[in-house]
Amino acid sequence: MEKKSVDTYSNWDLVRDLWRWLGKYRVRFLATSFLLLISEVSWLYPTYVLAKIVSLLTVANIQASRAELSFLVVSWFAVMVFRLITKQLSQYVNYQISERLALEVELLTVNHMLKLDLAWQERENAGNKLKRIQRGAGFVQTLLNEWNDSLLPGLVGFVGVVIILSSVDRFVGSLMALFIVSYYGLSTYLMRRVAAAVDNVNKGSEDVSGLEFEAVSNVRTVKALGFAGTIIQRMARLNTELFKKIRIRILQMRARHFITEGWGYCFRIGLTVYVINRILAGTYEAGFLILVYNYHDRVWMAISQIAKQNQQFIIARHSIARMMDI
Repeated sequence: MEKKSVDTYSNWDLVRDLWRWLGKYRVRFLATSFLLLISEVSWLYPTYVLAKIVSLLTVANIQASRAELSFLVVSWFAVMVFRLITKQLSQYVNYQISERLALEVELLTVNHMLKLDLAWQERENAGNKLKRIQRGAGFVQTLLNEWNDSLLPGLVGFVGVVIILSSVDRFVGSLMALFIVSYYGLSTYLMRRVAAAVDNVNKGSEDVSGLEFEAVSNVRTVKALGFAGTIIQRMARLNTELFKKIRIRILQMRARHFITEGWGYCFRIGLTVYVINRILAGTYEAGFLILVYNYHDRVWMAISQIAKQNQQFIIARHSIARMMDI
């Protein structure tokens, strides 16, 4: 197991280690990821169908549109069935891979730790080391799960939406791209404070867990020497310090959410007003409002997930780096 320094452990190191750990599971992981990609692309179709149906229902001669309406409804149903099957199948396989990989990484790290000399073993208590290993292995599973749940669907969402809207109206497509860049930039900037606060909480949690583990594993010595009161006092002090860090974390998270959500709502209102004016001017049919509103909702959700994953990625990288530093 290659030893890494926490300070020098880069994003590329994390991706490289994940790829190395995947090992024999790589082919299955790539195949199911491609299946999930197709599934997410297909899910862009229902919004288009709904917008088209609204437009057809507002025309003067609805009878002439019955055949097209029937085709849209049937194709909509077919896409829903296809997505249901492909999404569940891909996630069924990939969830197993992530679970198995987390167990193997934890075993690999423990095996490496047991080979180290006693001098190193005495530098840190067992509880802290155990917490580092469990958190690092847990984030290996989390990153792979988030790839399936959020990252890949999010990428498909905002890329697909910008392409589709740009094919209809380049200005609206450009506005959507501007929203993506601005929202992600704002969220990423605010996320740095959140990540720092989360890291402080994790370190404080390790101190508390380490002390608890040492007290429980050496309970005979603690009781014989009468150290229980001293340990409880120290634990209470650590809990007080930990809660202060937790309050800062909560404040940073809520501040980020307030600012990013406020920008999202303001953009949505402005975009909706613009599209309504274009419809009233006769440029587009009523269904275009459904198309833009729902696609903006899809983009907003997608870019929020991507930004969230950026925070998760930073925290995971640090946790895995601490595990690799053993």
